[in-house]
Amino acid sequence: LALGLLAACGDEADADAPSSDPPPAETASDPEAGSDEETGDRSPPDDDVTGAPTADASDGSQGGSEGTVAVDGTAYDLHAVRLCEPVDDVPGVEELFSLIASGPQGSTLDLYINEISGSFGHGVMWSGPEGIFDTHVTGVGPTWIGDGDISYDGPVIDTDGGRATGNATLVDSFTMDPSDTIDIAFDVEIPTSMTTC
Repeated sequence: LALGLLAACGDEADADAPSSDPPPAETASDPEAGSDEETGDRSPPDDDVTGAPTADASDGSQGGSEGTVAVDGTAYDLHAVRLCEPVDDVPGVEELFSLIASGPQGSTLDLYINEISGSFGHGVMWSGPEGIFDTHVTGVGPTWIGDGDISYDGPVIDTDGGRATGNATLVDSFTMDPSDTIDIAFDVEIPTSMTTC
């Protein structure tokens, strides 16, 4: 009997003593942990992050930079470049070239070339941290005139060699104040196929 009581007391002491075994890991069946499907969390574990750029299937980006734009000296990488199919829905205006490129934090660069009654027009628009700025530059004889009566020696967009390059002074799209401008320079790879934009 004494041995039985000692054995029972020993079992109680073992039950009260802290276990040296680690607690079981939480599993998806734990109601408080939730499953990936319930929480929507499909991110890789921290130790699985490689830092390598990946393509974003939603915007058609191939990953990495497909061009650059410098806005008042600040450079941005461009990706998800789209060459748009021409849209000729304005009588007398023929769209010859239209390109849209995405930058960081939702910024975009829009370039277009059109012909209006025999005169060529080049358009450049930037929407980014600086605000929304644009210009439409029209060729008048040897001189090209843009918004804010800013003159250029020639067209502001060059599409030779499979790249769209150029520079321009853009005016604030909301104020249209010719003193509220940014200087922009761009170099963007032109995609080989067109898409609907």
